[in-house]
Amino acid sequence: ITCYKDVKLVDKPLIDELNKRIHMFEDPLRVLVFQYDGNTQNVKLIDQNNGTWEDFEKYFTETQMTYVIWRTFGGDDISKREKFIFIHWVGEKVKTITRVTSQAHGASLKDLFGYFHISINGRNFSEVNKEIIHQKLIVAGGVRYDNHEQFDGKHSQISNHIKTEAKE
Repeated sequence: ITCYKDVKLVDKPLIDELNKRIHMFEDPLRVLVFQYDGNTQNVKLIDQNNGTWEDFEKYFTETQMTYVIWRTFGGDDISKREKFIFIHWVGEKVKTITRVTSQAHGASLKDLFGYFHISINGRNFSEVNKEIIHQKLIVAGGVRYDNHEQFDGKHSQISNHIKTEAKE
């Protein structure tokens, strides 16, 4: 266990290595998932993968506190851009003391991993879901060259809907 700012990290050397990898464009690693280690407030890596939203949403339960670092790509056919997303999930049945301390620990994790294009906190799927993140990614995405928005490796027509609303 290693202290970084105010958070205790289980296996920090591994976390440091994964931090380097997730920032390497060529590396397939896209997702890091952290939770508290048992009943402690030591933050532990519980999953790493090159998956999508569906591969880590299973960790968002009403009794868990979960941090996700997700490297995805946003943009359109002409310009796909790498984006980093930090998700701080605190389930609705998580104890108040855990809820409070997890805010500080999340801030330390964000500092350790660097810049995030999107940071989102939530307690349930009405506050954190793929659609909400996609809409935030569109806003953070920058210039649009066409209507073929991409998110999480797939084409989407959400950008068309948002552009139509913006004109009205």
